[in-house]
Amino acid sequence: MLTLKANFGFKIINQFRTGALCMLTKEIADIVVKETIKRLGYNINIFDHNGIVLSSGDKSREDTFHEGALQVVSSGKPLYITDSNVIEYRGAKPGINFPIYDQNQLIGVVGISGEPEKIKDFGALVVLMTELLIRQQLLSNEVEWKFRTSEAILDELMSDHLNHSKISQKLSVLHVNLSAPFYPMAFSVMNEDQDDTPLLSYLYKDLEAILKPFSCIYAYVDATTFLLLIYSKSINEIARIESTVERYMLTQFGNVRMARGYVLEHLEQVRDVMKQLRLVLNQTKENKINIRDYEIQLLLNEVDEDKRKVVKNRIQKQLTPEQLQTLNMFFSHNLNVNATASAMFIHRNTLLYRLNKIYEITGYNPRNFYDSMILKISDWL
Repeated sequence: MLTLKANFGFKIINQFRTGALCMLTKEIADIVVKETIKRLGYNINIFDHNGIVLSSGDKSREDTFHEGALQVVSSGKPLYITDSNVIEYRGAKPGINFPIYDQNQLIGVVGISGEPEKIKDFGALVVLMTELLIRQQLLSNEVEWKFRTSEAILDELMSDHLNHSKISQKLSVLHVNLSAPFYPMAFSVMNEDQDDTPLLSYLYKDLEAILKPFSCIYAYVDATTFLLLIYSKSINEIARIESTVERYMLTQFGNVRMARGYVLEHLEQVRDVMKQLRLVLNQTKENKINIRDYEIQLLLNEVDEDKRKVVKNRIQKQLTPEQLQTLNMFFSHNLNVNATASAMFIHRNTLLYRLNKIYEITGYNPRNFYDSMILKISDWL
């Protein structure tokens, strides 16, 4: 699972929560410059609040100081730089520099290169586009950090030694009150066309939007496994979350399988149940699984593998593939001879002959409840 660099993540998210000065990074500036130049055809520069060029269509100007941009940061007003006054501003070239804002706070400066008289009519459009692109990128970062924080919480819950203080710290960042009962779920997702698999960045945004109203945290633990921990007392809400995630996954992937866990009262129980859910998904082919139906198999899984093999071989070694298939069909039809024969398209007497043959080979009678349990358990080993 991806591990969150907690302090940095908390800093980013808290800036969104509190309205503090948003971080205008080079990565964001590069995207804004590229998109704006592509749309308008004019070279632009993005400056930070110290007047340093974060990004520019002219790469030679990046990381240089622009005195005019620093003046715009100080005054909050546009600055026109012409051939006649360019000498007054160190690092400057002719153009117009505008303050850029996010949530009413000045976060940097955008400069348009060229003769001010020719480009002034584009000024408002450039500023608007720049601010919209910055907001889009900042919101995208916020969504991703929220998702990473949710991943970090589940990562902590899955660890061998639960650290409640770490979990509480991360929960406070998300403004989440994680209280019992807890309802864990796991989804196995697989796209038959690997080239058409959606990027995690898109999934982050979609899941944040569709799950925001609900009481749950969630995470991808690998490319095909999605874990969901619901904390709600409402049966209706649990059902809505389950169906919402399932529908969304079906639209994004070609194959979706789901495993439901037990209702839990303590966070310490989450680790084992999540592991059991993943195990059941890996070892079965059903699309919808309730962990209650696999309690014996999960218990048997705790037995040493070599010991399991010894018992399985002792009981099943002499059975043919046809006999093993007959047993499985007989068990799946609740030991009903007529129903099994009908499902297998064989005569009732043929089925009875096969069952008697299994009895002779193994010493266990499939039609006897106790013996059938032993035969079924040997199949689970």
